[in-house]
Amino acid sequence: MENKIITLFSKSERREFYRQFIQPGDLCFDVGANIGNRTVIFLELGAKVIAIEPQQKCYEKLIKRFGNKIELVTKGLGEKESVEKLYVSELSAISSFSKEHIEVMKEDRFKGTNWNTSVDIEMTTLDTLLDKYGTPVFCKIDVEGYEYDVLKGLSKPLKTISLEYIVPENLQVLINCINHLNKLGSIECNYSFAEKMNLSLSNWISGKEMLNYIQTKEFLDTSWGDIYVRFV
Repeated sequence: MENKIITLFSKSERREFYRQFIQPGDLCFDVGANIGNRTVIFLELGAKVIAIEPQQKCYEKLIKRFGNKIELVTKGLGEKESVEKLYVSELSAISSFSKEHIEVMKEDRFKGTNWNTSVDIEMTTLDTLLDKYGTPVFCKIDVEGYEYDVLKGLSKPLKTISLEYIVPENLQVLINCINHLNKLGSIECNYSFAEKMNLSLSNWISGKEMLNYIQTKEFLDTSWGDIYVRFV
């Protein structure tokens, strides 16, 4: 019972956190949906959800869990239409298209974890999804070190984007992401580390300021979380 109460409270916290970004009827993209822990929150907020998840075991769970409540895209996202290898981990949440990311993770953070299987996955782009489904109000991207490749397939600003970060290992990926988004328009940034479900900065800061901040010890010590980028 205690665990259930904690889970329900955590879910409520998540819902209240995302309410600042998502209103009923909004279109949301969940890129790297996995088994739908964010998808369910977006649905509870009344959003229309496009869930992007290329792992078969995961998207089968998404179908079973949500049925026709979501639009499911069983492809990967990248810079262009192509076929890429997805390196599948025994832990589905850390499967990745990035071989470099996996090699770094094996050294320390996920030492002893295996990515023994690879599968060829059809890739599409964010721009293609925008053309098909419309422009999302909120786009969550959690793709284990492949975030910059996903963003390279985006050529126009969105209202708000969240990006998972892991530092210091993927600091350069994060720098590349912010630089790319800065080129698409004027941005403001904030972040939430781990699963805190609150914004860590009292005020949103510019893209340039965020580039400086993410290289400070204060930020690097957070280890992992999500960067939030809004276009203004």
